[in-house]
Amino acid sequence: MKAIIEFFKTVFSKQNLLHKDNVIIGVLIYLFILGIDNIPVNMSFLDPLGDAFEDVEISDVVYSQMGKNKELRLSDAGEVIQDTNVVIINVGGLGKTRRDIAAMVNAASMGGAKVIALDVFFEYMKPDTMGDMMLQDAFMNAEQLVLVNKLLGYDEETGGYDSLESSLPFFNEHAVNGFANMVTENKGEKSGDFNVCRKFLTYSKQKSTGEEMLAFPLQICELYDSSSLVKMRERNSLQEYIDYAGNVTTFFPQGYLPEFYKFGSIEQWDKQHFTVIEHNCAINAFYQAIGMPVPYPNWQAADLDFFRNKIVLIGYVGDRIDIDTGEDKFFTPLNEKYVGKANRDMYGIIVHANIISTILGGRYTTVMPDWQMHILGILVVYLVFAMFRPIYDDFKVWYDGITKTMGLLLSMLILFIIGWLFADYNYQLRFGAIYFACVLLAGDFLEIYYGLIRNIARKVRNKFITLFIRK
Repeated sequence: MKAIIEFFKTVFSKQNLLHKDNVIIGVLIYLFILGIDNIPVNMSFLDPLGDAFEDVEISDVVYSQMGKNKELRLSDAGEVIQDTNVVIINVGGLGKTRRDIAAMVNAASMGGAKVIALDVFFEYMKPDTMGDMMLQDAFMNAEQLVLVNKLLGYDEETGGYDSLESSLPFFNEHAVNGFANMVTENKGEKSGDFNVCRKFLTYSKQKSTGEEMLAFPLQICELYDSSSLVKMRERNSLQEYIDYAGNVTTFFPQGYLPEFYKFGSIEQWDKQHFTVIEHNCAINAFYQAIGMPVPYPNWQAADLDFFRNKIVLIGYVGDRIDIDTGEDKFFTPLNEKYVGKANRDMYGIIVHANIISTILGGRYTTVMPDWQMHILGILVVYLVFAMFRPIYDDFKVWYDGITKTMGLLLSMLILFIIGWLFADYNYQLRFGAIYFACVLLAGDFLEIYYGLIRNIARKVRNKFITLFIRK
């Protein structure tokens, strides 16, 4: 113990911390790694490995493996906690008519929903004129209605857009709109469809008029609780991180669904949190409420109280809830397979529900700015060299084993701190890959410096003095 204390006294002594070799080595290894990164060498044999890891962030591991926000979706007794603000109605497949959608909207309205929002476009009239009229009438009866539109010609740098794709004015007359564009990140050029949805757009402006438009989830929150947007507006950011609360929950409840549903596959869905009502259950609830025969007798009618004072989202969660169609789905940090992702894990409407949960809960993520990241990285690398230099001087026999072990342990400690800060405090501490490389290679590079670079520098200096100064 005494030896360890003495070692750290040596490391943090003024003489060691201000030693010129620490500065020289730090600058040289930084330039070396930058140079390697810019050498035009064909490294295609590493592409499969690179493609597997290039879309991964430490935050993905924190969500998928370390249970971030587990307390939001699971009680101490192990029971699933349902989100209390949002209920989702699965609009189902293409077989659903506008009469059916009108019944879903009416069921939510009759149940006392505070806001009804549809992630569905109505871009043209259908031959079933009565169905269109019924849908318009349902929209008119909704207390507060939000429909989606889509930004066209969006510019990520300015946050502006050229035009919008919206539903017909016939349907939009009694609704407010919010754009449903998703933010997907793909750091590599070859990952193709491996795009992960980690962030959401907050607002955008029409380039020619400067008119501001809120994103679909924000427009919903504005109507549900306008005070929930105060904190977000103070942050004044075009994009924010989604603080994922969970995925679909088994609480449909199962008694509302017919026996041929595959309950086993439903129960295997993890990260359960958001309640989804199957389309036929919601439709039956409306017809039952108005005293008419239910059109789907194999399905039990949903309890209208499910919708009271809630945000009701109507969108696609598969043709049936228990069957994964793979359509309108995204990769998210909740995906259990965070390296080399294979299957999209979350429907778009559930992503919107998570954005709403983030806003209403005020769970915003603070990201360390670039200048702080570089200061931290340079400081850590400098301290690593300051720590390794006394080992090189006093423990040469043990040097390789000690420095390699310490470099690995320091890297793991940094990763742990990054994960801990993100999981518990929603703070993204950033430590660039170049600094991780410096920490891992510090021991070897210090040997090269003392064994080769410094000796060459001394010989060059002595030769220069001999040839020019002494003459």
